Amino acid sequence: MESKNKSVEEKIKIVSEIISKLKNHVGKDGSIIDLYKPEYSYYNRLKEDFNEYIKNEYSISNKIKFEEINCYLEYTLPIKKIHNSIFIVKKRN
Repeated sequence: MESKNKSVEEKIKIVSEIISKLKNHVGKDGSIIDLYKPEYSYYNRLKEDFNEYIKNEYSISNKIKFEEINCYLEYTLPIKKIHNSIFIVKKRN
């Protein structure tokens, strides 16, 4: 019987896609900006959540302040195969 949960490989793919989007973020002027750097305020927390998600059998949802650009990173990393991941960069109100 096939598992209803995502495999480690599937979870790694989700995390890799999010990291790629952060590393290749398109700025307002069309330039490519790497937003996945250790010096950013959110980096350690996001990295911890990614590692926890890959290693464990539960979903992770979080909202982290990205102080340097006055935004929040909001994400849901689901364990069930029927659910899609969500990753949003939102301007703070």
